[in-house]
Amino acid sequence: MLLWFFAAPLSMEYNNGFAYFEISFVTLVITTAIAYFIIRGLRYIIDAKQVGQRKFTAEITVSGETVELDALADSGNLLTDYFTGLPVIVCPQSAVMPPEKFRLLPYNTIDSNGLIPVFRAEKIIIKTDGVPGKSVNALIGITDNNSPAIFNPKLLI
Repeated sequence: MLLWFFAAPLSMEYNNGFAYFEISFVTLVITTAIAYFIIRGLRYIIDAKQVGQRKFTAEITVSGETVELDALADSGNLLTDYFTGLPVIVCPQSAVMPPEKFRLLPYNTIDSNGLIPVFRAEKIIIKTDGVPGKSVNALIGITDNNSPAIFNPKLLI
């Protein structure tokens, strides 16, 4: 009402406590789409910066033994099991030993390809900055390098 009282735009009507604007349908659709993409872009940038700054740990239980290791959120980890559709968290063999039952999953990286053993852990919890973690449904893949556990940040959504 204050805007209508002082400025009185020509395309605005004020009646019974409601403001009515004359906006064409095309203008409404275009401005809504622009606002949506601006908000999505800002959210993507903010989330990407926050994920990169956070410290993660993965708590993995296999055969009754629980190990806790540093973890890295990497949006480039797109490794997914063909049969279950579950994402794969890549862990070093020095930290997690696979059980007797596992299967080999083909993988491709920038500089190599091959087969990686994957298996289902009893429990996987990803913690962020020491905050109580989130239980995730994923498979564990074992690699021979000594890197932190690598997971796709979409697991936390």
